[in-house]
Amino acid sequence: MPDTKAQGTVWDVPAGKLAAASTGLWNELGEQGAGIIMRLKDDELFRQRVASHMLDGAWQPLSSSQLVAAVVIMGRENVWLPTDWCRYFGFRLPEDELMRAAEIPFSPETLDMAKEDFFLFYALPRTPDEKKVITIRYWPALCRHNGNHVWLGPWVDGLTLRSLGEEVLSGWQLVRKNVIRGSSLKSYTEQVAMLPEHWQVPSAIQEVMKSSLMFIKTGILANKASCSRTSSFINTMGPDKPDRCLTVGSCGIDGKVRQGSVGITVYWSHLEQEEYMRGPGSIDYSRKRYVGMGAAWKPGM
Repeated sequence: MPDTKAQGTVWDVPAGKLAAASTGLWNELGEQGAGIIMRLKDDELFRQRVASHMLDGAWQPLSSSQLVAAVVIMGRENVWLPTDWCRYFGFRLPEDELMRAAEIPFSPETLDMAKEDFFLFYALPRTPDEKKVITIRYWPALCRHNGNHVWLGPWVDGLTLRSLGEEVLSGWQLVRKNVIRGSSLKSYTEQVAMLPEHWQVPSAIQEVMKSSLMFIKTGILANKASCSRTSSFINTMGPDKPDRCLTVGSCGIDGKVRQGSVGITVYWSHLEQEEYMRGPGSIDYSRKRYVGMGAAWKPGM
């Protein structure tokens, strides 16, 4: 600690205010506080990174009344804020990104209806340095690089990989945490018919981001018992004839939920349009006990 209180440094702050501010910050770290304090002490690079973010304002407090209201209505554990990209991934979000995030396309009434079953999150289409597009294929590497371990698989074939590589997501998303009760053992068409007018079939990247961000923030697995079909299709019979859709769920690694690790299963499930997709006898591959339907709230509704 410096011997003098150089003007403008933290040591220039009265001891009482410095102690109060420090206590408030440490309390915000919650159960991760001990580990973060030890990293601040032992990891110089981490310490510099934290200081850099605080200096450039990336971890600025919420300034939008809509964001504050969303947290109050949904609960902090059900909202992934733009600043959570700073907190958990170390991103420096530019000011224009934070300004775009200030407007939420869901009314307080919608958020109140959704607060029990949905997860609200702000999605980035690219890394803030503009070097990488955030697709499902890039997602595991992004999470691993920032200390959050997400495993995706099993990969099915080249068509699946190409489909996963094309999807990006941007802005506020309101996605159901788990599949709709009673939606398993139904065909895709039957599952879609269960959705209210203000809901829509979630895309694969919506489900993957939701499951990952929800686990990183809360440690809770989404769609643990039943995977969700999505609006992301694979066309093996031609560009205008989808016969499979990407299905997403989450699980532990090696059967266990490890600290900071989650498995996101991504595979395809049959649609019901073609007879050849049905198996012999009474087997119907379009209906699965572990395949249900999730939901994404339509913006503005």
